[in-house]
Amino acid sequence: MIYVIITICLTSTIWCDADTREQQYKRGIQSILRRCKGNPNIRVIAVEGNGPRRTFLDELGLDTVFYTHSNKFPTGNYGTKEFLDIMQCIFHFNMQDHDFVVKMTGRYYLDEKCPFMDTINMLSQPDHQYDLDCILRYGSSIQNEMLDYKRDTCNTSLIGLRVYYIRNIGHLDAPPLTAVETSWVMVINQIQPDKRCELKQLGIHINPAWSCSPNYYLS
Repeated sequence: MIYVIITICLTSTIWCDADTREQQYKRGIQSILRRCKGNPNIRVIAVEGNGPRRTFLDELGLDTVFYTHSNKFPTGNYGTKEFLDIMQCIFHFNMQDHDFVVKMTGRYYLDEKCPFMDTINMLSQPDHQYDLDCILRYGSSIQNEMLDYKRDTCNTSLIGLRVYYIRNIGHLDAPPLTAVETSWVMVINQIQPDKRCELKQLGIHINPAWSCSPNYYLS
């Protein structure tokens, strides 16, 4: 099974008010649902970290909306909270080591041309010939496709990895200032190269909160 986990935090931030975030999340969720609609081998889960309650997420046609309390986790690193949500999803939904998890930041949205989801859709076919454990884009999220990608970081806005490897990401035990991308890539680099699909472009429009800009750009 392929699980698409969309990470969400509905509370406002110093960069973005709650109403704007709601519209961003709706656009991002709709873009992934269009890609996965009717595929019985892909399950789309939205995970939101501010506790169980009714929200607009329950009305969007997702397979599951899972509410956690990860936003109470004592860290200002949102990547750490996202990772905690993913681990809670793996436990709650009893995902197996061979299952494949796609992690997507919910405020971002997929481009009409999305190499990442093209690969996922091929991987979801029962008769596929692909033996992949990971799909990713190496390098920082701010790099473009013309740069030489370093393998000491990766773009976790949209990334896919087998559950077995996610369980081995020791981010919650890492030093406090460790970037979550560093923790992901340390495990990913242990995967055999022929089982990694390394993309130069994912096909997702991103808008990092720290950019303090309303503009999205294609990654």
